[in-house]
Amino acid sequence: MTAPFKEMSADEAAGFMRTKESQRIRRVIAERCEGGFVLDIGCGRGIQVKELYPDWDMYFGIDCSPELIELAERDNPDHNFEVLDVRLEKEYTYKRRDFAVLKSVLEHQESIADAKHIYDLALQAADTVLVAWHTPPIYPRTEIITVNACDLDRPLYQNHYKEGSFEREDVSVQVERVEGFTLWTAVYH
Repeated sequence: MTAPFKEMSADEAAGFMRTKESQRIRRVIAERCEGGFVLDIGCGRGIQVKELYPDWDMYFGIDCSPELIELAERDNPDHNFEVLDVRLEKEYTYKRRDFAVLKSVLEHQESIADAKHIYDLALQAADTVLVAWHTPPIYPRTEIITVNACDLDRPLYQNHYKEGSFEREDVSVQVERVEGFTLWTAVYH
């Protein structure tokens, strides 16, 4: 569900994720990626990027929202960001990275097909993919619900994916809980 993010206003972008309590998961992800080249897919405002990734040339953030990328660039002037719709553009898979990060991205896609497509592209782009889920695939069926728990001025769709929806024989996944998130560490064989 990238359209609400892609079309957000400057005011929505300014408030987006400002007070969210996801700083712990950001630190855990950065620790796992330490010393490697990181592709942050759906980087949003770039919260904590300059603190967590001080080696600026080892970090590249992409997001579909021009407004969020503008804020990320303003707050992290030495880091690299680009506006890309991760569902449609494969440019970010051309240069292989050590890590790809998908924090709260897959559950906001319109369909399981879009989410799997982004997951597959991330696996093409990096040796290890870190997926941080608010709603991990643990449900008996895949369904879309409407949530108002976002910083946008309108409701968002959020997918609940059924268990096993993202399983692949060529990928091993380690699952753990980190303060309100389920964190997958996915490694392509």
